[in-house]
Amino acid sequence: MPPSNNPYQPYADAHKNPKGPGDARPTALQIIGDCNAAGKLVGKTVVITGCSGGIGQHVAAAMYETGAQLYLIARNMPKLEKVINDIVSHSSSKGYPRPIAIEMHLDNLVSVKAGAQVIKSLTDKVDVLINNAGMSGAPLSKTVDGFEIHMGTNHFAHFLLFHELQPFLEHTAKKSGTTSRIVTVASSSHMLSGIRRDDYNYEKHPEEYTKMEAYGQSKTANIYMSNAIARHFSTQGLTGLAVHPGSVFEGSEFARNLTEEGFAAFGGEEVLQKLKPLFKNAEQGAATVVWAAVSFYFDDVTKGGKYLADVGEGIPQAAGATDEGPGYAPHAFDKEGEDWLWKESVKYVVQT
Repeated sequence: MPPSNNPYQPYADAHKNPKGPGDARPTALQIIGDCNAAGKLVGKTVVITGCSGGIGQHVAAAMYETGAQLYLIARNMPKLEKVINDIVSHSSSKGYPRPIAIEMHLDNLVSVKAGAQVIKSLTDKVDVLINNAGMSGAPLSKTVDGFEIHMGTNHFAHFLLFHELQPFLEHTAKKSGTTSRIVTVASSSHMLSGIRRDDYNYEKHPEEYTKMEAYGQSKTANIYMSNAIARHFSTQGLTGLAVHPGSVFEGSEFARNLTEEGFAAFGGEEVLQKLKPLFKNAEQGAATVVWAAVSFYFDDVTKGGKYLADVGEGIPQAAGATDEGPGYAPHAFDKEGEDWLWKESVKYVVQT
């Protein structure tokens, strides 16, 4: 679906004068309350990747309050089990199903498929798939399957996970008469790069590799996948949504890997200081993800294929805007590019 000419931005006022992490901008738990979602997803199934910390942990904690059965995915099982214990013990809700931990290594497609098989052995439905996990700031390297590490982890792994769960998502939509949602965490960093079609693995020109461009390319791929899902599978009751969570450095993979090169890409320390009011904490970063997952607004499949930021629909990037704003780049909506990436993904992820 094309971007909206009249974007729905119910929290625009809360984002007009940001003051940094912990300010008046909403948290994920606030969204659950505002959307009247507490206890309203009992009997539904939600799958979330990247739940051992950062934004994913807070997305999971908020979604637990809906009463849904959660399947939480991470590679570090001890950390994930601790997160699950914390979620259950700190919640005032009682009687909701305990989240189930699923081990999955997104840099290995065999592991992705194995994890998906475990989920499919435990349930016959999926109402919401949240692709939250991500890799950033890595030196030039490859996944087990030979993909550039950011593209392989952030895009191809999630593409395979969607493919594996797609029949369950479609079956659930048909049986329930509601929309199944695929929410993928993208980033405003998509502005840094489109898809390098002839060399997205940097094999032809490794000297051109930069961590930020590679990360940006993978985030564009996240948006393309969401857009393509919305365009091609809305008739099956699926909605694809891409989310920019905001600038979250606290406890994030991005912060851990942000090196001198990364700071330079943002314009250095001086620019970072000016941007600090825009930064969010992890609870606030999880808000738009949770909104995409629970808001009644997205029950309408025609609302899919949108780029979401600041708990609302994104708008085109303003001239001179930094990649830390809520807007999206012109290349974020490109049907031909989206379909090219889809075919490429099927070729190398599904058919091999």
